[in-house]
Parts: sequence; C-alpha cells; structure tokens
Amino acid sequence: MNLKNKNVFVYGLGKSGKACINFLNKQNANVFVYDDNTSLKKEYKNFVDGNFDFTKLDLAILSPAIYCGAIFEKLKSLKIPTINEIQLAYEFFKGKFIAVTGTNGKTTTVSLLGEIFKRANFDCVVCGNIGVPLISLYERDNKEKIYILEISSFQLEYVTSFKPYVSCILNIAPDHLNRHKTMENYERIKFSICKNQSRNDFLVLNENLKEASKKYKIKPKRKLFGRGGVCEEKNGIVNYNNNFVLHKSMVKLLGEKNLENVLASIIVAKIFKIKNEIIEDVVYEFTSLEHRIEFVAKIGGISFINDSKSTNVASTLCALECFKSKSVVLLVGGIGKKEDYSKIFGYDNLKCVVCYGDAKDEIYDCGLNKNFDKMLKAKNLKDAFEKAYVLSCENDFVLLSPACASFDEFSGFEERGRCFKEFVNEKK
Repeated sequence: MNLKNKNVFVYGLGKSGKACINFLNKQNANVFVYDDNTSLKKEYKNFVDGNFDFTKLDLAILSPAIYCGAIFEKLKSLKIPTINEIQLAYEFFKGKFIAVTGTNGKTTTVSLLGEIFKRANFDCVVCGNIGVPLISLYERDNKEKIYILEISSFQLEYVTSFKPYVSCILNIAPDHLNRHKTMENYERIKFSICKNQSRNDFLVLNENLKEASKKYKIKPKRKLFGRGGVCEEKNGIVNYNNNFVLHKSMVKLLGEKNLENVLASIIVAKIFKIKNEIIEDVVYEFTSLEHRIEFVAKIGGISFINDSKSTNVASTLCALECFKSKSVVLLVGGIGKKEDYSKIFGYDNLKCVVCYGDAKDEIYDCGLNKNFDKMLKAKNLKDAFEKAYVLSCENDFVLLSPACASFDEFSGFEERGRCFKEFVNEKK
C-alpha cells in the first residue's frame, strides 16, 4: 500500500486515531480528520466537517467506536474504501500476529501470553484493544517480532485482509447488541478473526464453540481447549496432549473462565514450542489484573472486590461463580446493552443486589420478575457503595460487577473501578 500523496480521512481522534495520523504523516499522505467531539477542531488544522468534499478521498480509517452518524453514512454511500487501524498496520508490518478475541477474558489472556513469551525470550509486544495501538509500533517492527493482539468485535468490523498466524476465540456471549443488533451478527464478526487464515495457520477455540464453528468456512488448524480438547483440566490436573502441564490448585486466577484463559494460553505457547516449565512458572505467578475480580481490602471482616471490567452479564456471572459459596452483596448498574439480567438473580448466595445508574430500573424490574426481592435502588455508584457497606457484615463479600457500561457516570470502567477502590479505602 503506497500512501504518498493519497487523501486519507481519519474518523475518530482517540488513541488509535492519533496513532494513525502520526503514521500517515510519516508516509506523506494528505491527512484529513474528524471527531464527533468538535472541540478538538482547534488542535487540527485539517479538521473537516460535513461540507467537506468526501469524493476526493482515497481511503477512510475508522476508529473502533464509529459505526453510525451522517459522515459514516456519507462514506458508505460514496463507497469510499474503509478500513481501521488494525488493517492499516497489517498492510505494513512484517512480524507475526497472535490475535485474541472473545466476549470476556481477552485482556487477561494477552497479558498472560505476554509474560509467557517474554520469559521464553521471544521478541514480543502486547498491544491492540489493551491500550497500545498496533500502528504506533511500526518503527519497532521486524520479521522476528510477535504481536500479541487483543482485538474486539469493533476492531474486527473493518479488517479486510488481516491474517494472524494464530487466532484465538475465548468465548462468545451476549454483548454490544445495541451495536451488533443480533447474536448471529455478533458471532459472525467474532469468527471473522480467522476468515483470512490458511491451512498453515492456527485457530485456538473454546470447545463450547465447536458446533457454532461449523457454520463458517474455517481453514486453519483448529486446536480446542476445554473438556475433550487438546488442552483440558481433569481432576485438578491441566494437560496438553494428555501430558501434564500444571496443577489447577496452584493457579492464582479465580474462576472457571479464568482457567479457560489459561488453557487457551497454553495452546498458543505450545504452538510456539515453549517449554512446560516456563508456562508453569508464569501461570503460577500470574495474578488478577486491575478491575478484574480484584481483591481491594478486607475491612471489619467484609471483603471488597473490584470487578469493574465486567461490562456485560456473562462477565458478571463469571464473577458470581467465583464467590458462589460466599454471602455476596452485588453492585450492578450503569448503561445497559439490551441484555437479559435474569440469570444474575439465580444465585441463592446473594444477600442483596444494589441497582444503580441508568439501568437501575430495568435491572430492578428484572429481579422482581424472577421473584427476587432482596434489592435496593441507588442513585449512583457512591450511593450504591454506601448502601452495600451498611448492609454488609463479617464474612460478606461486597462485589462490584456491574454487567453494564460505565459511561452514564464515568469515562470508562477504569475510572469506575478506581472510584470504587477510593470508596473502600476511605472506610479503613
């Protein structure tokens, strides 16, 4: 792809958009930009508006959050070639890609893989949806580099020829249906991660998705993890190809879903012939990431858990599974994604569910429909925390696992989690 003197439009000025602009300028492209936040106009001399002559564009690059709006529709109607930052990077990079997607567990898995590959002395970098735009790494690229890429459904929508050496689908559960509309469409997008792979490539796939995968023309070699897969746990022992790798009891990550993340990581590591001893050591040392079933503190016998990253129901159910033998006060709420909350109310260890934020009425009504009456409503997260604190007593677990997006009150799940931890620390 030769971009010299090409007219390229970058829509969205977040991390990936800014990284694209820097790259395009070095490629001597003519760069035009736009963001729905028009206050950014003063920072860019080439910031355009709806009156811009879009017909002169050679290429448009969309940030992951962009999927609607007048300018988006104009690009579509004019049939302007449209890609995203991942595809742009792929056109220029020489290294190998390990691409991990799934509704939940992506960040944990790529972080774990990063530690394993570094310990095995690979030249690797963890990037993508985890916060480091792939395109920003161009100047460090070489054919020996391995990019361990977290990739979301939003990032998969505008890739065309992107072809990872190893793709991984951890799980698929309802999420982002406000954007993807149907589960069928969401699933199709997730499976598109392997659409360009060849028979010389690999797809690491959750055994639960084996039947679903039959709907798609999958060419790469499939390696399943989970019950009956090439990597599975039996009686507390994790095996790969029926050979011992590690003891489940030594894994610090909590919950069955995190165990699945470990199984997937083992398969990827074994594709690259990494020794069991390295995998075992790293997995045993690896602990939960911030905002992901993160222990915050124990105060007066009450344990506080920050799982702010749980922005969908499936993720909250994973967290509840970790504490199903404990008495739990659950904080749930934010901006809903048109999901069904009913399964949350099937846990008999729930002492109370405190519903807050934009979706509080919807969640509360769902609980009533399930004949669950141990609920309270709160105005916001601070109010929800205070109510949970008053309700809790020794041996209880106060669990923030919202099942919703955070944008009614916060800039993202990170800010939500940090605020929760501040509320906890104020009680010490």
